Amino acid sequence: DDYAFAGVGEALASGTAEAPVDVRLFAKPTAHQGRRMGVALARAATAPEAVELAATAAATVEIVPR
Repeated sequence: DDYAFAGVGEALASGTAEAPVDVRLFAKPTAHQGRRMGVALARAATAPEAVELAATAAATVEIVPR
């Protein structure tokens, strides 16, 4: 399985200086449906805001075959 990640730049750009977003991608040898290949992290003024930012960033990243 050879794959790449798309949308990482857009996910990182969804944050701001006051509410930064980070995306951590895992270097796993294979990808398959349901396997966690990374995580999106966010900081914000409140926990619910951070969760929403992280969820939006995570939804932006896609795994694409090469």
